[in-house]
Amino acid sequence: NKVLQPIINSSLSLEVDIIDGLKAKGQLSGGLDTYRRNRYVPKRISAEDESIRAGGGFAEVTSNLNYNWMGEASLMYNKTFNEIHNINAVAAYSMEKNHYEELKASASGFASDAYETYNMAASSGSARKPESKLTEYSLLSYVGRAIYTLKDRYILTGTMRVDGSSRFGKNNRYGYFPSAAAAWRITEEDFIKNVTWLSDL
Repeated sequence: NKVLQPIINSSLSLEVDIIDGLKAKGQLSGGLDTYRRNRYVPKRISAEDESIRAGGGFAEVTSNLNYNWMGEASLMYNKTFNEIHNINAVAAYSMEKNHYEELKASASGFASDAYETYNMAASSGSARKPESKLTEYSLLSYVGRAIYTLKDRYILTGTMRVDGSSRFGKNNRYGYFPSAAAAWRITEEDFIKNVTWLSDL
């Protein structure tokens, strides 16, 4: 058996301050994973091995390739106005792509063991059909979120998320997920600030 399996992973990110309170961030990452296996069973052994049942040598090559990459970009804004108004907002986009392919071929009935897996056309045995497959899918997401805070007491939040996948049906590729929330930090009110046993509510 001869096995070759190189693996590569890398990533790159960048963050920039555009103006006061506004940042942009980008990130790109990816990976590559390949696998190849060459298997040759000599004439003598292949004639004795019932699991192969191929006298005259048996050659098999398996190869696959797997790679993926993901990109993300976002804008982040956080600023306080007049010491009582705070806006914290995020808009983000991400995309992911995955690819996997596989190929397998085998042959038997060789006059010589000299070529091993590197001359399958020289086989005289019954031909086996090569096997191959491909799997691909991609994901896409958009996210928006805004939080408004007044006097560090009253908080309003709105979020919208959109997720898409190539695995969904053509007429229903995207899912939409909105949400909203409100909060009141009571411990910041004057009428309860002097309650020493309560730290946050």
